[in-house]
Amino acid sequence: QFSVESYCGREGCDIYVLLPTIFNGGSMSLYNWIATQIGNIWVDRHMIALWMYPAVLLGEPHKEFNWHDYRVFSKLLQPGDIIIAQAERYYPCNLAISPSAFKHAAVYVGPVSGRYNKKTEFIENPVIDYNPNNSDINFHSKTCIHAISEGVVCQDLGTVLWHADYVMAIRPWKGSSERESIIRTAFSNLGKPYDFDFRQKNKKAMFCTELAYHCIDKAGIPVPSSIKKVV
Repeated sequence: QFSVESYCGREGCDIYVLLPTIFNGGSMSLYNWIATQIGNIWVDRHMIALWMYPAVLLGEPHKEFNWHDYRVFSKLLQPGDIIIAQAERYYPCNLAISPSAFKHAAVYVGPVSGRYNKKTEFIENPVIDYNPNNSDINFHSKTCIHAISEGVVCQDLGTVLWHADYVMAIRPWKGSSERESIIRTAFSNLGKPYDFDFRQKNKKAMFCTELAYHCIDKAGIPVPSSIKKVV
């Protein structure tokens, strides 16, 4: 038995796929199952791409965002800020996911304490630590929580941005209560799987911009449907 499910890979695009009811009625769709068992799958009205982990890369990083930019940029950040970024060499991914200028979002949560896993580059069991004199090896002064193919994880800011060509920070909060809510919501979603279905109604899994939107929305901050600005 099959059922029809709609998937939108980019704005204005609907692709209808016959899905076995075993997936449609279960905890994950066919997209999520393939991504979990084989690799990432992106569907677009112009292409269907099945990529092994982590994605198809096109060339080397342009390194438009260099270490000097990182030093200046990181000094301006405050916990609760939303970082958006794009890497040009992920062009095939970018084309399939969205026509927007920035393709990835992360919630900046600032200093945390937690065990660094060298193999995964994740900070395990992070807790907020605002002690500026902390010299412990498990103290990390600049960190983000974001959703990647492995799920919602905490990583050092440098790890998140090392391959980025374009980076921007958004400060949606106006007061401490809104900021704390954004950070609290980001932490509460740690460990969730990646939402390969790209459906915001499914809060059991998250994709990157879905996590950022959810954090802002939970803080009671209105989020516009789209923003266009010439910089």
